[in-house]
Amino acid sequence: MFKKVLSAALAMSMALAMFTTAMAASGYDLSKVDKVTGTAVAEVTEEAVNKAVANKQSVVYVPFYNANEVTPDAFKKVAEEAAKKNIQAKVMADTVMNNVVVGRAIIDAKVAAAQGKNVQLKVTVGDKATKDLFSKYFVNEIAVVSLSQPVSFGQVVEIAAKVDLSKLDSSKPWHFYSYDAAKNEYREIAGTNYKIDANGYIHFNTQLTGKILITDKPMTSK
Repeated sequence: MFKKVLSAALAMSMALAMFTTAMAASGYDLSKVDKVTGTAVAEVTEEAVNKAVANKQSVVYVPFYNANEVTPDAFKKVAEEAAKKNIQAKVMADTVMNNVVVGRAIIDAKVAAAQGKNVQLKVTVGDKATKDLFSKYFVNEIAVVSLSQPVSFGQVVEIAAKVDLSKLDSSKPWHFYSYDAAKNEYREIAGTNYKIDANGYIHFNTQLTGKILITDKPMTSK
């Protein structure tokens, strides 16, 4: 039923931005902004850059949450403001539900601006339909993290999510797959450099999007 596609290894590793114990959302609530522009992020970008400079950081993480779609103009604004201070800029987009951060995406602003395309950065968990579908055809226990971006990010993006991992065997190396429901195909994601932080959030790197399947062994048909 499913078509398996092999992906190229993702060799780039990214520094993990750890969540705080309080799990407060970062930055500004942009849920009411249809397409996030440079104007929408100007103030939070300036604040984040000034704070990074004061703390002598080489990378600034510009935070906001519940953004629907981020435009190249917004990424350009973030990258330009950071460049004025000779530091690297990343957008750190949180997804908040019921006052809890369920997911985070961290993306390089300069690279995203150069690509010239809108990017969706919502991260959600617990897709029962996808989990039930794979359980019907595979013996694997899986956890599902859903990324709203419909196509590849075009760069390595760090994802973090608060997903139930209790049924996975932590003594085994885990495997990550991207499932494209429209094409009904899945491909393995290499080089995820995954880890679980002290608050139970799993962090991993990916260029691929769609439904991210996490399992403790290679996909095995029933």
